[in-house]
Amino acid sequence: MDKKKLSNKHEKDIAEAFNGRLQIASGAIPLVGMKGDVVSPDYLIECKATTKTFYSLKRKVVEKIEKEALKCGRTPILAIRVSNADYILYRIFDFDDEVLEDGRLECVESLKLTQEFFTTLKEDYCPIRIGNTLWGLLPLQIFSEKYLEGDFK
Repeated sequence: MDKKKLSNKHEKDIAEAFNGRLQIASGAIPLVGMKGDVVSPDYLIECKATTKTFYSLKRKVVEKIEKEALKCGRTPILAIRVSNADYILYRIFDFDDEVLEDGRLECVESLKLTQEFFTTLKEDYCPIRIGNTLWGLLPLQIFSEKYLEGDFK
């Protein structure tokens, strides 16, 4: 599958999972209100997909979606698809009252997350410090069961 088809399918799947809608020409047209790839009443979601066996998490991407989400009164989410598996990066304080630990990993500028790392993610989130904020990373299925209303599709 080529990169564009992979990205389009990922965005469509995430929109469905979050009961959201795709942003038309997200990132392609410099208009106000056209931020993020998927928008729902509660979330602004940036989608990143790769066919590689790793994903390079970039601090500037996370900070960008966080800033854009706050401007429109939504919660920021980064949806990551690696090797056809979906993961959600979210600010822990938006969803949990207690923090498991203070950042097992830290993303200074970028952080390479390998396929092996993703397979270790289970019921509890992996905390990742990005700037001054602690983010959690979970498989989409687990995130959906813990935090989203309704059935996961």
